[in-house]
Amino acid sequence: MYNSQKKHLNDIQERINYFFKDIKILKTSLTHPSYFNKTKSYERLEFLGDSIIGMVVSESLFLKYPNLNQGKLSKQKSLIVNRKNLSLASQRIKLIESAYIGKSIDFNNKSTIEKLNCDLYESLTGAIFLDSNFKQVKNFIVNTLIQPKLTFSDINFKGNLIELCSKLNFKGPTFELIENKVSDKSNEINFKVILKLNDNEFLGFGNRIKEAENNASKQALKFLGF
Repeated sequence: MYNSQKKHLNDIQERINYFFKDIKILKTSLTHPSYFNKTKSYERLEFLGDSIIGMVVSESLFLKYPNLNQGKLSKQKSLIVNRKNLSLASQRIKLIESAYIGKSIDFNNKSTIEKLNCDLYESLTGAIFLDSNFKQVKNFIVNTLIQPKLTFSDINFKGNLIELCSKLNFKGPTFELIENKVSDKSNEINFKVILKLNDNEFLGFGNRIKEAENNASKQALKFLGF
């Protein structure tokens, strides 16, 4: 293995704080099917990683929400385990920068890159499991997916709503800032946003516009049964 390739693979291992016993599994997990001199791609590892991520998130939800029924647990899971959120987790550890990708991939296509990031996160998850054990891969998922941005009280509801609307062929949603004022008690700015979706309107409040939009999106998702 060339020195540059060793450094390339060492960098990603430092970022995820896990060092592989079998470096070939790591390289396979980073190899896209388009790579011109590939012997294996990450597709099988992606399949494995997808199932493991689902299991870890399911366990976390099951333990955190003992009073939720199966249907509500499934809906919560779908808000966490989706392409957008897995892609964000992948971006945080810069997986695409370490991947082996062919020249045929259009890096200007946002949808393509989002899917690629998602696939890489799933395949790396599968690789860590094969190289270690369930405890190790669970730590990886908790540290890179659940804790940083996707704590269960801070899910990206706006992103999930937009994705859902696209799947259901809904027009919108649209957001409108209707109020921002300074609180007399805390001296903080409070924002009030209205979300319009089809013929329905939902209010959201927060100390930031983004937070208000996210809270309004949460109400809309709840109305839609998610």
